[in-house]
Amino acid sequence: MSQQSSSQHQSSQQQSNSSKTAITVALITAAATVIAALVTGIFLLASKGATTSQTPPSSQAGVTTISSTPQSMQSIYEQAISGLPILNDPLTGQDANNWDADYNCEFTGIAYHAIIQRTTYLALCFAHATNFSNFAFQVQMTIIKGGAGGLIFRANTSGSEMYRFEVEPDGHYELISTDASNSVGRLTGTQYSTAIKTGLNQFNILTVIARENHIYLYINGQYVNDAVDTTYSIGRIGLFAWDNGQPTEVVFSNAEVWRL
Repeated sequence: MSQQSSSQHQSSQQQSNSSKTAITVALITAAATVIAALVTGIFLLASKGATTSQTPPSSQAGVTTISSTPQSMQSIYEQAISGLPILNDPLTGQDANNWDADYNCEFTGIAYHAIIQRTTYLALCFAHATNFSNFAFQVQMTIIKGGAGGLIFRANTSGSEMYRFEVEPDGHYELISTDASNSVGRLTGTQYSTAIKTGLNQFNILTVIARENHIYLYINGQYVNDAVDTTYSIGRIGLFAWDNGQPTEVVFSNAEVWRL
């Protein structure tokens, strides 16, 4: 009798141990499943993020795509000029872009000059065969004497309506819009930037990026300002000199445009 009792007790103990083992295995399996699901989710999220950030810009000739994802102002510039320019003009002489060529705008030596002999005057030099809406426009500029110079963009065919990005040799700049009644819209106001190489005979690279109603300004590859304006959406590019009360001469070279 005691042997039978001992056997029954041993059997019950084995069943109890088996049950505990089964429960433990089940718990471990469930925990492993949860951990695997979490790891898989994290991996998928990381992969998605990596795919978004590594998407390269288009390298098709004449077209560069700016990503709609948030990015720094500097990366907007780097991406906009990363493709092949649709216009690449050294400005050493007249070409298919049909630049103005008169006493205010002339090709001299190996560059394009905007010249003002009278005071309170503005020399506007258009590339009449151009017409751009969304683009990056970049030119190298040197003020030899006088007041200021800069870029014209989205100008109408009569040259009465346009945007102008103006830079002065004392380190100030401004983005303005003008219309047929000579009304001036001061989009940034006059600002100062350490990105500008100050003084006469200093070489500065000016860049404007226009995409829809957003305009970004860069000097020597550095972001300086931006503005939102809906006045003009398409038009010619050009270059200009402003006398600021004294005879002025501004020299331009290497005009480039990337379509966005």
